[in-house]
Amino acid sequence: MRQTLSGMRWVWLVMGLAAGLTISRSWPESHLTAGVESQTGTDGTTDKKGNGESLDVRYAEAYAQLAQLQLQQALDANEKMRATFSKVLIERLRQHARIAGQLLERTRNPDASSQPDLNISSAEAELKLAEVKLQTSLALTRRVPGFEPKADLEQLRAKVEVARLRLEKARQLSGKLSLEENLQWQVNQLRDDLLELHIAFESTALVR
Repeated sequence: MRQTLSGMRWVWLVMGLAAGLTISRSWPESHLTAGVESQTGTDGTTDKKGNGESLDVRYAEAYAQLAQLQLQQALDANEKMRATFSKVLIERLRQHARIAGQLLERTRNPDASSQPDLNISSAEAELKLAEVKLQTSLALTRRVPGFEPKADLEQLRAKVEVARLRLEKARQLSGKLSLEENLQWQVNQLRDDLLELHIAFESTALVR
């Protein structure tokens, strides 16, 4: 696959897989191509439009705009009818839009020393989401005792702890991962997200 996909394409491939599940995890600096001078290649990586922006920049712009529109649509729906979308989903969309914006800035300015580590940003988003899920369940349980089974609350607490430790690990590894290690980080997180979705689906099927 390394012979057919550039580093940038790998990142967008993983981000596309993660979009409905979680937030993307990395952006390898050595493979960013904003501002390149070469003509359009067969893989489209350096394709330009009239404004001279690379295909990667234009894709990042479109992706960030879509993320913002999805968030705004959910917020507007909640303004019209309270609780149309859950706090958890709103937080997921908010974090997704935030990181899509960071990806855009990093694509535009790949050499900027002040750019955030997106593994850290994504781990922060995961922790925030886990905390919102736990807080929402605890609030429901306070209003309706027994609403959330004790085992479910313990699982949510465990997820918060795992997310907290993942953030700590991301900070420890910041700037030390190769492209392959960054991709493995993403794949591991996708595997966790897919397992969580599978468990949720099975649980819903059992209720039915």
